[in-house]
Amino acid sequence: MAVLPFEARNGGRFCLLMLLGMTMGVFMMIYISMSDHETPKPRSRVTLNHIKTTNIMDVKRETNVSREVPNHTYMDRLNLVESNCNTPTVELPVYKLQQLIVDDEYKFIYCWIPKVASGNWKVVLKNLKEFYTNKDWKPNLRDRNMGLPTLNKYSSVGIKTRLKSYYKYVFVRHPLERLLSAYRDRFERRRTNISRLPITNLSSFVNYIKDTMNIHWSPMTDLCDPCDIKFDFIGHFETLRKDVDYLLNLFNISSVASFRSVSSYATNSSDQSLLHKYYSSLSEDDMLFLQGLYAKDYQLFGYDPQI
Repeated sequence: MAVLPFEARNGGRFCLLMLLGMTMGVFMMIYISMSDHETPKPRSRVTLNHIKTTNIMDVKRETNVSREVPNHTYMDRLNLVESNCNTPTVELPVYKLQQLIVDDEYKFIYCWIPKVASGNWKVVLKNLKEFYTNKDWKPNLRDRNMGLPTLNKYSSVGIKTRLKSYYKYVFVRHPLERLLSAYRDRFERRRTNISRLPITNLSSFVNYIKDTMNIHWSPMTDLCDPCDIKFDFIGHFETLRKDVDYLLNLFNISSVASFRSVSSYATNSSDQSLLHKYYSSLSEDDMLFLQGLYAKDYQLFGYDPQI
């Protein structure tokens, strides 16, 4: 039998060792690669679950109302108004100017409508003004606007300049929710002098408003008519938290102004069962009257007259 030379035998062993070494190296690289791409730790899964839970809660909060929320984008809301309006009036009457709260520091105008979180907004604007004036400005808590300046306090030139150049916004609500909120707040709780009137139920209240208008149940378009005022933003009570956050971020004041979504005077008038309980007691004539009274609100703000 032939014997390989010494060099050949050593060369063979060297090649074998090299092959084993390379094989081990490949296995090590595979192991390291698998370690770098291991299954996410439980903390990551908890984070994902939290995000899903938060979204679900947001949906529940915003859709737990008496009817389907108008599925409009902000631009859709403005386009709906524009498509239903004629030429705006040349000059606003004083009572409409009084609804327009002005902030000259941030250059915006808020048209407030009772029973649409207006009290919450006034607190935000009060706190904001106190912040940037270092509390040199003092609110007047006896005034319904807390002493915040309204557009009727300016000269004619000042009014026109601000209406043209300032950012203008308003918040609206389904008319029947707002009406019920006014009734429960003003008459069931008897918080004002008008509660002394002989009004014992919603039906007698509707008969009363057939002859008597009040800022708390006047049509929203009588107070903040988007055909008269070219609003840059129309918020909805049904998407209140989302719309408020949008504006606070837009004005860059979210760090200094917080908005309370729940009022201490809340009447829960957006609850579907409560709405049906109250409005089922009205006659067909009463419902037709309300539909006519708030016809322009329904048309311009995209609400369904039915509940």
